[in-house]
Amino acid sequence: MHTNLNTVILGQVVLDEVILKNTKEIPISEKPSVSNKILLGGPPSFSGTVAYTFAKAYQWIPIPILYSYICPRATAMVKKIESFSKISENLILRQRCPNFRLEYLENHERTLYMTNPPIQFSPQDFSWDFSVSPIAIIGSVFDEFNSPSIFKFLREQCSYVAFDPQGCFRRLNSKNEIEYIKWFNPDILSQINCLKVSEFESKLLDNGENSIETIYNLLEDFIDSILITRGNKGVIFGYKRLNGEVELLSVPAYTKGRILDETGAGDMFLYLYVIYLTFHQNEKEAISFATAATSLLLEQRRFCWEIDPEIIKSRQNEIMKEIIEF
Repeated sequence: MHTNLNTVILGQVVLDEVILKNTKEIPISEKPSVSNKILLGGPPSFSGTVAYTFAKAYQWIPIPILYSYICPRATAMVKKIESFSKISENLILRQRCPNFRLEYLENHERTLYMTNPPIQFSPQDFSWDFSVSPIAIIGSVFDEFNSPSIFKFLREQCSYVAFDPQGCFRRLNSKNEIEYIKWFNPDILSQINCLKVSEFESKLLDNGENSIETIYNLLEDFIDSILITRGNKGVIFGYKRLNGEVELLSVPAYTKGRILDETGAGDMFLYLYVIYLTFHQNEKEAISFATAATSLLLEQRRFCWEIDPEIIKSRQNEIMKEIIEF
């Protein structure tokens, strides 16, 4: 067990307004949010808080270190969340941060709006001083990590690099609405170990005729593992064994509970997968653990998570039995 191992989470702390209801008569600027207030969002908010929460429940999970940009308004909100404030000493203050409006429409993909696009991350902002090379988990919200130089720096500094490139697929139109574009950067992909994308984003990679071909192409040429999330259909998971052979799995979602809020699910899922794999070195167990744990978190209120390892273990065992090998 790597008791002295550090995990580093990089990303942008953002401010979210989550819309669950929609009527054509009300302008977008006047539509009510879940709680009629702005909420913390962004990869560090979700993965960082979950990491701290799980570290209290599982002795083998280390408290993570955040290297994240944040604005004064979000900083004030962080101080009110005990679990987040405990790990926020490395936050890098900027005068503004992105504001997102997430509309979840019935029987429709969510619509995403953004103001205040983030600036590019810079390695010069980080003070790296680790006795053991850390694990880095990076989540993009809008193009702030779309630079090979950042990943070259991380590859040199870290023992393992996981990346969720969702922001690389995004651009803004004149209405501040997020639109999606194709993205494929071999100079970035060659520097990382693990890639997580949604099923929709996997098509935008444009590196194969379908998800399966995309996985094989990426594993052959670039990365060690790839997670393609498919919502309530589960995950398509591909990884390279020690002998270089590719293992491809269909992992079911746990759908017996009632989901209250799916915002941040991908950030939480990626963190839980990477940290379990690091300490237990078993891909099937890691993917089933991440699936089980994320399902439990989505059934609870945002940032008020209570962890029951027995429930997670029970769900993990159910999921393990239903994994299908391609």
